[in-house]
Order: sequence, then structure tokens, then C-alpha cells
Amino acid sequence: MIRWDELERLEGVVSRLLAGYKELRYQNSSLMRDIRERDELINRLQLDLATDKRQRSAIDARITSLIKKITQWEGEVAEANSHLKTEESAEKGMQGNLFADLLDGNKGKES
Repeated sequence: MIRWDELERLEGVVSRLLAGYKELRYQNSSLMRDIRERDELINRLQLDLATDKRQRSAIDARITSLIKKITQWEGEVAEANSHLKTEESAEKGMQGNLFADLLDGNKGKES
């Protein structure tokens, strides 16, 4: 015959196993929920990252274009300044020659 104390002990073991099983199922459910939430977060962050990369590429292209325009403008300004200096030098040379001619002409009259 089965002893009552062994049966009670077996009932206790089964109760603890069932309680442990329920706790493990709860923990599993909680962890699975956490994993789903993290997966959703990862997906959102990946989308945000892709969007940010596209925006960064567009901004890089715009900045590169601006730098090229500024560089071109600086070259045009330097070239224009160079032409102005050349023209000023030519004018000064012409004016100097005119004054020299006038002074030479006036010296001939004084004699």
C-alpha cells in the first residue's frame, strides 16, 4: 500500500513543479513581449537611420555645390581684380606719358 506521507510529498513536488512551470511561462511571455518591443524599436531606428543618411547625402551634395560656386566666384573676383589692376596700370602709364609729353612740350616753350 501507498503511504500517506509519500503521497503528500509527491503532491508537494507536483505543486512546486506546476508553480515553477507557471512562473517560467510568465517570464517567457514577458521576455517575448520585450523582444517584440525591441524589434519594433530597432526597425524604427533603422528607418530613421536610413532617412538621416539620405538627408545627410542631400546636405553633403548641397554643401559641395555651394563650395564649388564660392570657389568659382572667388576665381571670377580675382580675375576681375587682375583686369582692373592691369587697366589701372595702363591708364597710369598713359597719363604718365601724357604728362611727360606736356612737360616736355612746356620745356620747349620756356626756352
